[in-house]
Amino acid sequence: MKTAIDWLVSKLPTIDWDDPYYKAKLEEAKAMEKEQIMDAYMEGGQWVPCHRNSCEKYYNETFE
Repeated sequence: MKTAIDWLVSKLPTIDWDDPYYKAKLEEAKAMEKEQIMDAYMEGGQWVPCHRNSCEKYYNETFE
């Protein structure tokens, strides 16, 4: 499954993602998006207590 950041990168083919500036901004955006996804999973009404490790596992299995 693609994240919104992955989708955006695919729609902006003229940007040199190896350029240090854009590469740093892309990594920053990916880290922010990962946190948002993990936070949403944590607060998503789980029936059992959810720990940060299970959120990380969910993200890795779903998006990586």
